[in-house]
Amino acid sequence: MPRSLVLGNGNVLMGFDANYSLRDIYYPRVGDANHTMGNLCRTGFFIDGRFAWLYDGGWTRSLGYAQDSLVSDVTLSHARLGISVRFEDYVDLARNWFIRNLVVTSAAGFNSGAVFFHYDWFIDGSDIGNTVLFDPRHRGVIAYKADRYFLLGGQSGEEYGISSWANGKKGNEAAGTWVDAQDGVLGRNPIEQGAVDCTVSFDLGRVEAGKSRSLTHWLCMGTRLDRRQGSGHLSQPDVDLLEGVVGKRPPPHRRRAR
Repeated sequence: MPRSLVLGNGNVLMGFDANYSLRDIYYPRVGDANHTMGNLCRTGFFIDGRFAWLYDGGWTRSLGYAQDSLVSDVTLSHARLGISVRFEDYVDLARNWFIRNLVVTSAAGFNSGAVFFHYDWFIDGSDIGNTVLFDPRHRGVIAYKADRYFLLGGQSGEEYGISSWANGKKGNEAAGTWVDAQDGVLGRNPIEQGAVDCTVSFDLGRVEAGKSRSLTHWLCMGTRLDRRQGSGHLSQPDVDLLEGVVGKRPPPHRRRAR
């Protein structure tokens, strides 16, 4: 299936459709198992009681890349929500981290807002035997099966970690956790297994007229979950390093050569 944007580093490839909704997660080999099987992984915004996913018809979209890079340069605006969102997303070249940098701007301001990221898991190409669970140590959600691990985390303002989450079943008349997001409140089920999906959220708080709020969301990928450092390990030192990287460094296309 053609994709409007793709981001990657040789081990990881993330594919996006024309709405800038995530469709593909390839890891650890591009073209091998697609851990979402091309299904829709939703991104949504809840602003003062109004909600919209990125495929909502109210968005105007400008999709592209930062010059000479595999960093996205995407701007989306929604009149009913009263916001404009800038995305600068990339896959780290040295580690298997997918990092999403968002800046949400509102001309009129809003009293409360949140951003939701939904993932429809088919780990190793199948929705059988998947697990999603909240991990308080990393303040995020981990999705895994066998030797494939995916950590969903991030930071909004000074708040490290996700603000809320939902882990749930899909299929057999279960719509999935993305439905839970549309009222702005997630159920916080600690763990679910089988055919599952998950949704994480980040609070934006109050934004004054003409001001912006920034947040970073990441998806870390590994073949083991332990405290040892090394290639392919999703370890505590890796996550500690990630926190320092996203907090102190801009996307690759903005870094100055030394």
